[in-house]
Amino acid sequence: MLESAAFHTALVTLFVAGGAALMHLATGRERARLVGTLALLAAFSMLSVFIFLSWYSSGGLPFGVPSFDLIFLGYVLIGVLVAFDLRFRLPYLRSAVTPVAVGIFFLSLFAIGKTTVTTQGTEAVLRAHVALILLAMSLYLVAAIVGSLYLRTWTRLKTRGSPSATMLAPSPLERLGHAAHIARWLGFAILSLALLAGALYSASTGSARSFGKDPLVLSSIVLYAFLAFVNHARQTGRLSERRSSQMTLCSCIALFALFVLIRWGLHD
Repeated sequence: MLESAAFHTALVTLFVAGGAALMHLATGRERARLVGTLALLAAFSMLSVFIFLSWYSSGGLPFGVPSFDLIFLGYVLIGVLVAFDLRFRLPYLRSAVTPVAVGIFFLSLFAIGKTTVTTQGTEAVLRAHVALILLAMSLYLVAAIVGSLYLRTWTRLKTRGSPSATMLAPSPLERLGHAAHIARWLGFAILSLALLAGALYSASTGSARSFGKDPLVLSSIVLYAFLAFVNHARQTGRLSERRSSQMTLCSCIALFALFVLIRWGLHD
């Protein structure tokens, strides 16, 4: 009862934050940004209560239930957003990420009652594996959103003049590129730990064959290979930040759509 109340209160508050964020993106009004920030922090607090109650009532977080996986993904996405906003002070980041978080929580409403076969265990290593994958995916989402803001800023600067001129000194474009680069590397590092935890679990239980068929694992392997390629190409100068942002944004949309399709299309 308390869990449901906390979650639905957080959901209503998130819708308020999402509406304010869209208004800020459309009009640039500072008051809309302030309302969205306060609503987002209130929603994060209520979600913290919901996750604590879920852990307390069931003796562990119910990873493997798609609805909870999405709720946790949205929760850590908000946490990553707050951390990146405090660190980089990026323009429009909160307003761009908030509608995505609202959409993730909205999707969770349609996934109630559906579970997967391979992620229902109660082992601490397995729970850590799933939690780290979802944290890495939230960083990947932030990298894609920051990349879209980078492309938006780059396009605006190009219409006004040469965007390369803004790179001679610290600028919003430079900060956006640096933040996207950091998000990709952090996501790659955390995903490495997640796959290591998954390998340890499957080796200890002898479930490597069935574990490798889980859509969450398959999606994370595809994401791992992509991040390895982009990070290496960006580090060696073979990809510009603009091209990296384009690839991250397009692959994020495709991978997330594929994950949702496989998650609920094959595991009813």
